[in-house]
Amino acid sequence: MPSIFREFSYVTHYLSQLPKYYDLSESLKRSRSSTYSTRIPSRVDRLILHHTATDNMSVHDIAHMHVRDNGWPGIAYHIVIGPGGEILLTNRLHLQSYHCKDNNFRSIGIAINHDCDKSAPSQKALAALRDVLIVFAYHFHHLDIFGHSDLGNTLCPGRFYPLADMKSFYNHVRTELSLINPSN
Repeated sequence: MPSIFREFSYVTHYLSQLPKYYDLSESLKRSRSSTYSTRIPSRVDRLILHHTATDNMSVHDIAHMHVRDNGWPGIAYHIVIGPGGEILLTNRLHLQSYHCKDNNFRSIGIAINHDCDKSAPSQKALAALRDVLIVFAYHFHHLDIFGHSDLGNTLCPGRFYPLADMKSFYNHVRTELSLINPSN
């Protein structure tokens, strides 16, 4: 990958060191006629948190649905976190995906594979999400963090999603990091 994408490579490397990390980015259903655009790290300034609004649906099924029903190039999210704490890279970070209208080019989409309108995600999923947020805080430039509902007319990431807690956690890690290393 060209050096311009180095920051994406670093964060992907550190994500790959997490327990239960799996790279599915090349094995999920893709469109035969369209592809996601590439972007450079400096253009990415947001993490956007989602839920898949599904129960008992695999990421393979979600990718198939996004391509077949929505006509998208691939699954909408960059990272999907499973109920058992699995961390699934579903799109390369240098690719724009279609997870939040008017924000796709500038953001990374992270979804918990659960319907958070019905119930809270598992503690294992939340622990894995915290691990992912730590990696971004330490190994990527500063990002603002949002729930999908903060930026669009949607209920996502769901009423039982601990959005305020996840935002607070990420911002706390960023603050701690800036105290340790003021250049971050």
